[in-house]
Amino acid sequence: MNNDLTHEDATTNSRFKSKRLDKKQIALIWKKTETKFFMLGYHWELYHLIEKNPNISVKQICEAMPKYYHYKESQYNYTNVPSIYEDIDYIMQSPQTHKIIIKDEGTFRLGTEDECIEYAAKLYLQGKIAMAKYGAVKNRISEDGQMRLFDQYLKNIEESSGNPFIEAFVKYGKEEKKE
Repeated sequence: MNNDLTHEDATTNSRFKSKRLDKKQIALIWKKTETKFFMLGYHWELYHLIEKNPNISVKQICEAMPKYYHYKESQYNYTNVPSIYEDIDYIMQSPQTHKIIIKDEGTFRLGTEDECIEYAAKLYLQGKIAMAKYGAVKNRISEDGQMRLFDQYLKNIEESSGNPFIEAFVKYGKEEKKE
């Protein structure tokens, strides 16, 4: 793809009618046009498909839109066609749509008010859990190299044979790890 691509090219040009653009290609258009989260034809097609078919599954979307999505039999649908989830997240960020798409165990639907409130609470909780994990990692990073007073058994470090310094990182590089 060349850097001369415009928003109009991506939305009207026939070479994009049968092709799904990836994140990098869309980012190039954003950079060139200073327009973010514009909806391409396949985004609208996916949105209208979900609008007309409540609780549509990943497999049904792939069957209805074979030019863009390819279903492979898998135990877990959410890992099967990640591009569908990526596109739904993209649609949800677009100011061109106003309805909320709810993702629920491999199915998608437009939500009612109560469903959307419940879905927002679920997303909030997932965000809090992710932030707690982030905090734990950042805390361990900041502790690296600090001297400890007690070992993991709460014995005075001077009486213990353990390392008196916290080591948060492994001591080999990426090249050594591959061996």
